[in-house]
Amino acid sequence: MKGIILSVLCVAAVLAFAACSSKGEVMDGDGMVNSYTQISQEQAAEMMKLEGGQIVVDVRRQDEYDEYHIPGAICIPNESIGTEMPEELPDKEQIILIYCRSGRRSKEAAQKLFDMGYKNVYEFGGIIDWKGDVVYGETSETAAPVSETSLSGNDDTTADAQLSFDSFDGGGPEYNVVIEDPDVLSYTENKVYHQKDHEQLDGAGFDVIFTFKGLKQGETKITVTNTMDDTAEVFSAKVDDGLNVIISELSTDMQNDTSVVVAINGADFDVELEDNSSAKAFVEKIKSSPLTLDMNDYGGFEKNASLGFELPTNDTEIVTQAGDIILYQGDTLALYYDENRWQLTKLGHINADKDELLEAFGDGEVSVVFRAE
Repeated sequence: MKGIILSVLCVAAVLAFAACSSKGEVMDGDGMVNSYTQISQEQAAEMMKLEGGQIVVDVRRQDEYDEYHIPGAICIPNESIGTEMPEELPDKEQIILIYCRSGRRSKEAAQKLFDMGYKNVYEFGGIIDWKGDVVYGETSETAAPVSETSLSGNDDTTADAQLSFDSFDGGGPEYNVVIEDPDVLSYTENKVYHQKDHEQLDGAGFDVIFTFKGLKQGETKITVTNTMDDTAEVFSAKVDDGLNVIISELSTDMQNDTSVVVAINGADFDVELEDNSSAKAFVEKIKSSPLTLDMNDYGGFEKNASLGFELPTNDTEIVTQAGDIILYQGDTLALYYDENRWQLTKLGHINADKDELLEAFGDGEVSVVFRAE
């Protein structure tokens, strides 16, 4: 117990510098209720260094965990957490750090554990945004996944780096990789299914994972083309003198390539897109066909609806403004007409003031259509 008390004090010191961090709270129709604590991944990394018995819990499926996970983490799938205490977590005073793939399941698991009476539950999002080491399968190689359609590799020491893209059986996109200077990098391709019983599923989803190995010190570009729609993403790759690979996505201005319009009750408004992987993935979703959502009021500051699919998250502490288009937990879209402070992903902003939005929204359910032009 002494070790736990000491660790809690150390955790308090780690979190003290971030007074604006979200105290994990769950919104309901009556407002906000205290819950688990939501922290940044940087704070989680610092807490992992402390002594005192904290435990890191990966709530993805076992096959996802086996593919790669944060060193020292244990696997307790979110689906296995009910109303009974997990055997792996016998102490309700223990400090628990929770993550999943993108941040959705970890929030669900953290809330369930909090509801069971666990006192020190900290949720820090998804491994797709993790910039620390991870353990890969039985080889125990380390690297660092950074984002969901996305790149792996960062400024820490890593031997290899990865790019991962979504696809599915029966007509899903294929990807072609071109390395500008093949003397600097080589790569291998691997397919990892999302579910163990994929052979029994129609259209089973999988990740196409490209692993890049440094051959000599230098810099080059990597172009990955989606052969289905002929779109391409370009990345910068650096190989240091230790043959460690660092990959970063080259910045692009999406507004020069694609414009997005949102129709609210038939009234069209232009959208200014954010430059992040979440907004890019959203645009790709609506390029082929418009997205129609029936949205309802929530909390007196937004209209929201389930997307019916997941997008990568880039959560930051944000104070919303009227017109903000927000992604919540990767699968819920919200259009804000007033302020709210939370850990959220901003996709863009509607070019309209609050009064214009409220007039377009009207009362109750509203039909909203997003289209790419």
